[in-house]
Amino acid sequence: DGSWRIEDYALTSTGLRQDLTSKARRYSVLRNMNPAKRNALQKDTGYRQLNSTVTPGTPEMWAGIDAHFTGGTQKILTVGGTDAYLFVPGTRSFTAQSQSLANARPTLLMFQNEVILLNGTQKKRWDGTNWNNLGGTPPAAKYATVHANRIVAGGDAAAPYYFYYSGVRNANSWDTINDRVTVTTGQGEDVINVASFGSFVVIQTINNTILYRQNENNPGDWDRVDVSNIIGTTGATSYLEVTQAPLPMAVFCSTEGPF
Repeated sequence: DGSWRIEDYALTSTGLRQDLTSKARRYSVLRNMNPAKRNALQKDTGYRQLNSTVTPGTPEMWAGIDAHFTGGTQKILTVGGTDAYLFVPGTRSFTAQSQSLANARPTLLMFQNEVILLNGTQKKRWDGTNWNNLGGTPPAAKYATVHANRIVAGGDAAAPYYFYYSGVRNANSWDTINDRVTVTTGQGEDVINVASFGSFVVIQTINNTILYRQNENNPGDWDRVDVSNIIGTTGATSYLEVTQAPLPMAVFCSTEGPF
């Protein structure tokens, strides 16, 4: 019937917390879910410790990315506290990148053979060696995805009801006046998730799930489909597109539970 359900009500440390009170945010993050091995979501069975040295300053780890560059180069980058850290396989340690970041959860994604970092304050790109600011006038976005060879971003605190899109294959090309879409809803317009679902961009607020498809002949024209004006998301970290399922599927957490 298009729904999915987890029957194990004893899940505790990670994943879906069924043991918390109604006051707690039981449904906020889907962690350690593997969509690739079977035609269903599968809980990862464990972890492998990469290094035993405490990251300097013991910051809260906000995000990480397993970055695959052209030519077969692969690097692991994490963001914790106010800095980024590069994993060094030879010494099994992390090297601080001295970036003086905002102490906030960032979006990390690969685009144009670079890692893009957006955290609502900084807009940075990393080619595996060098750090630079994004060129042009990118929005101060918190959430982003790659769609149709563009970066689509939202969550700018100064204009939370817009999402923006970059130039084609150009992370340094932004027109925040013309290349943006206003997300108008009946109850709460703040964009708190920008994601991908096949040929659609998914835009979610706390109470809305909306699909947008860009017109191939007119990049400024986006067709809108309101999936729900009741069910939204609790945050971008809960969204997961399952591309290996028999039918296209995405799962996320809302204030009403998982959908």
